[in-house]
Amino acid sequence: MGPLPPPPEVPPQLRRSSSQQVGGAFDARRLCGYAVLDCETRAKNRHKACVTGMYVEPEQAGRGAGRALLDALIQEAR
Repeated sequence: MGPLPPPPEVPPQLRRSSSQQVGGAFDARRLCGYAVLDCETRAKNRHKACVTGMYVEPEQAGRGAGRALLDALIQEAR
C-alpha cells in the first residue's frame, strides 16, 4: 500500500468552528461515521450543546461506533 492521497478540501459547511466539535469513527484508516456537536456561545447558554448531525455506515451498525462517537463528544463537551 502506497502513501495516502492528500485529503480533499473540506467544504465550508463541514469546517470546524470554535462552537462546533466534530468526531469521526474509523475502520482501519477509513472513515465510517461522524458526529457533530454544536455548542451554544451566548453567556447564559454556554452549558448547552446539541448533536446536529450523526452518521454511521450501515455495515458498522451494531458494532458500537455510534455509541463511541457520542461518548467522545460528551467527554469533549465537558
